[in-house]
Amino acid sequence: MRRICGRPVVHEMMGGAPSEVPDHYAAASPSSLAPTGVPQIMVWGEFEDNVPEAELQSFVALAEASGDPVEVLRVPGIAHFETASPNTVACPTVRGAIFKLLGPTPTGQ
Repeated sequence: MRRICGRPVVHEMMGGAPSEVPDHYAAASPSSLAPTGVPQIMVWGEFEDNVPEAELQSFVALAEASGDPVEVLRVPGIAHFETASPNTVACPTVRGAIFKLLGPTPTGQ
């Protein structure tokens, strides 16, 4: 079992191990949700150490094959948690990706 932050975060979030609550994991699996019908942007840290790059590439291929547009933005010098942390070099990339996915806002808002 992989431990992050000193505790099994994924198991706690999912309500147990995959063998205990397989339906939870199936429902949360991005691969099982394809096609989503919406564009996706993956922000990938140069030093990502929680999700193997092969998994990223496998998901991108699956999503694209199902018709979902997927873009991968690589950010040098960061690992897994910096993509979700403010005040890191990843923040402008993540912010830009969010706004790109939201699309244009009406004038005056």
